Amino acid sequence: MDDHKKAFVVVITFLSLFLVYGFLCNHQFSIMNTLWASYFGKYANYVTHDDGMWFYKGISTCVQYNGDFNEKCDKSLGICAGKNEYDDKYGGYIEQSKEVITSIINGGVHPKCPLIYYGTD
Repeated sequence: MDDHKKAFVVVITFLSLFLVYGFLCNHQFSIMNTLWASYFGKYANYVTHDDGMWFYKGISTCVQYNGDFNEKCDKSLGICAGKNEYDDKYGGYIEQSKEVITSIINGGVHPKCPLIYYGTD
């Protein structure tokens, strides 16, 4: 087998493993029994986070998650819940949970999401 075919096989193998992991493994972290749960009230059972994003019933809300509230947040990747819309920080418990609940009330995705999701306007 020449080098190009070997490289192709390696890439396809890694891509397949990544897809299997992404679709079959639930790697979202529950907030139950954490301080976060008290901020989400009746929604707490359905809210999780993973890979820097909040999820509701397993679907991304487009609100970014980070436990380091004052860390700089990249607005092109999703909603930054800083103290106001011009703040480029992740925001604290109150700010992040408020934006996630806004997403939930909006049908699951934040109305100001900078990303395009299938099934949204």
